[in-house]
Amino acid sequence: MVEKATVVGGVLVALVVGVVAGYFVGDYLGYERGREIGVTWNNIVERGTITVASSPDWPPFEYLDPVTEEFVGFEVDIMEEAMSRLSQEEGVTIAVEWVSTPFGAIKEAIVAKTADLGVSGFSITPDRLMEVQFTCPHSITDAQILTLNTTVTATGIPAEGLESVAELTDYGLSCGVEGGTTQEEELIAAGVDTIPFVDYWAAMDDMVAGGVDTVYAETPVSYFWIEDYGAQDPPIGMQIIFSRPYWPVGFMAHKGSDELVEKISGVIAELHSEGWIDEKVTEYGMRY
Repeated sequence: MVEKATVVGGVLVALVVGVVAGYFVGDYLGYERGREIGVTWNNIVERGTITVASSPDWPPFEYLDPVTEEFVGFEVDIMEEAMSRLSQEEGVTIAVEWVSTPFGAIKEAIVAKTADLGVSGFSITPDRLMEVQFTCPHSITDAQILTLNTTVTATGIPAEGLESVAELTDYGLSCGVEGGTTQEEELIAAGVDTIPFVDYWAAMDDMVAGGVDTVYAETPVSYFWIEDYGAQDPPIGMQIIFSRPYWPVGFMAHKGSDELVEKISGVIAELHSEGWIDEKVTEYGMRY
């Protein structure tokens, strides 16, 4: 069997090559060929800052350092590296201003131009592309439903797990998500008892406390939670009961921010080709 990491890596390389060629960008990421380039990049250079809206509850993509309270994580590193390289290219210094924003409000901030970018584990979906555009992807995830080991034992969920999210209703299980996510939309459409939370940490803590039965999220965050809760004293056992291939993940921008998106996509392509992103995946111990 081909290793998933190899398959994902191959797909990402193909996507990045398409971006560089202009084909993938034009047909998938929301660009409209021939449209006049916006002025967002020029404004950023003049300001010397880029405002990034993010919900820091998605480790290891983005979270707050427990000591400094500053944004850290995989996507944070990518964004900081991109602006460092672009600053050098422009001969200026462009600082990244991280703004903690509820996930469900980030897209609205991008559309209203109160933020330059949304960096918060955003899946690149057709519905979102109706309102915004995206950089080329840095990752491709799996969607996964987690629950406590005790819940699996009590309900008799088979060892092979569930075949669809709709099966949660067969076992009488509720599912927690962060409000405004693609997971929330999918669960509601499947008729599942869906409980939205202000963020995923709240959903996970509620499940551990005996509230919501399951939580629907994505890799590599789901694996992070399993390890994090399992390392507590006493350990809290969790497992994945549903998994399926999901969307590519990229940074969200306004429809009129073509030049900004092109520049950051170019850096992400470089980071892929240099193996820089693979090194970060290893550094953060990420599993997809």
